[in-house]
Amino acid sequence: MVQSVKKCIIKNTKEVIFIKKLKYLLLPLVILLVTLLPMTVLGTSKSPNVFMLGDSRFVGMKSYDSDDNHFYYAKVGEGYNYFKKTWNTVKNYVTDGDYVVINFGVNDLGNIDRYIELINQISTETNAKIIFMTVNPVDEYTESKHGYSVKNSKIDDFNKRISQETNDNVYIVNTNSYLTKNGFQSPDGVHFSKETYINILEYLNSYLDNFEE
Repeated sequence: MVQSVKKCIIKNTKEVIFIKKLKYLLLPLVILLVTLLPMTVLGTSKSPNVFMLGDSRFVGMKSYDSDDNHFYYAKVGEGYNYFKKTWNTVKNYVTDGDYVVINFGVNDLGNIDRYIELINQISTETNAKIIFMTVNPVDEYTESKHGYSVKNSKIDDFNKRISQETNDNVYIVNTNSYLTKNGFQSPDGVHFSKETYINILEYLNSYLDNFEE
């Protein structure tokens, strides 16, 4: 009887020791598995942020953009000076893998040289992906009734120079060609309807989703 009890105690002791060893052996494996789990499972995923720098056209588009990772720095009537000032703030928040989408020019097409210089400078100051969204077309007939006088020929010249004279790591999303081909709605000839803003957003998002370096 005593021997049976001793054997039982020894057996239980060995099992306890084995379990403890097993625990210490498995602990590194568990830690490794947790580390390798997709970040989305852990609830700490970080999708790239998209910093949207622009003028009144981006102000209008923001109203229809529900993406929590899109951050707008846009103001009505602005151009180069606002762009430069805003970038000096935004660059403190931009990290590797983020996107910076630029859409200025319709208010000051004559500043093309300064835009090219600044965009090229920005492309050397960050590892984020710099994307210039082409200045979109206007409806010259409608805009003339609302006090605007922007010419599509000048917009085309502006976009062409941006495409040709910016650094290789500045990417171009040609929403101008997309709208010219598919049509757009503009109540005042310059700013767009809800439907057109949504179309522009979808085009941009598709571009970002399929982005390849």
